[in-house]
Amino acid sequence: MKVKPIDIALASYLHKKRYFENYRKIGKKVKKIASKILKDKKLRVIIFGSVVRGDFTPLSDLDMLIISDRVKRESKELAKLRVKLKEGLGDFFTPIEFHIVTPEIFEAWYKRFLDVYEEIS
Repeated sequence: MKVKPIDIALASYLHKKRYFENYRKIGKKVKKIASKILKDKKLRVIIFGSVVRGDFTPLSDLDMLIISDRVKRESKELAKLRVKLKEGLGDFFTPIEFHIVTPEIFEAWYKRFLDVYEEIS
């Protein structure tokens, strides 16, 4: 049986849609995983973008901001953290765009343009 491009596109969309519809639950799971990895009980997770606004499309991703003063700014360390988060979720094809920053970067940059967002408790 030959796989058609439309079947691949549909499977991809359905995969993303599960994340989009369950973003709060997934956000809590990511917060638990990231807190354990970074050993930071004060870590914050904020979901923003099209999923929170409710206007996501098949091309959207789930924008997730992880804020911790234990974040190392080196790109190699950030890449390792992203891999560990995907491992923790059990999904290397997760449609999550992880934005991993320190509180200072959050205050100086992200806080300026986040219009609609939801912090995970």
